Amino acid sequence: MPQGKEVHKEYMRARRSQDKVHKDGSQSEGSQMPLGYRSKFLSYEEDIKVQLNVVNTLKGLRSVDSEALDLFRSLSATKWQIFSKLRFWVAMPYIFSALKISTSLAIVGAIISEFVGANKGIGFVILISSYHLEMVRMFSAVIAAALMGVVFYWAVSFLERRVVFWMTPDE
Repeated sequence: MPQGKEVHKEYMRARRSQDKVHKDGSQSEGSQMPLGYRSKFLSYEEDIKVQLNVVNTLKGLRSVDSEALDLFRSLSATKWQIFSKLRFWVAMPYIFSALKISTSLAIVGAIISEFVGANKGIGFVILISSYHLEMVRMFSAVIAAALMGVVFYWAVSFLERRVVFWMTPDE
């Protein structure tokens, strides 16, 4: 089974092949949306979020204290036991920090995708109200989007405090 950098390389290879367009204009089978609705920004933004999560998770999985790892090995722990009882829990703070950033990026990506090709949603409201100079509606939508980002960030932080209870907030 591939590990670490190999997993990341395999993901990126699959991701690049997913959005291939054939010479006749048709799309490859791996694509999920019609060509007209998917912008390059969204593809890049998705890649950034996934890479952020993968890189942080790998960093967390590799940041295990060598003495703790030696202790598990001296107790004849299997690879699964080392992963489930040690590596996974050490990686949790890294995973949650990536999730906090990814939730904000998801809000931005959703709003920008609604700019490109939607007929409803907060991004669509911002775009149309800016065209019609309806500043109150536009800023209300911007504030609603900002509040959604804050709520998602707080939700991930709350979950982090519940799951990673052994760490203090300043660590």
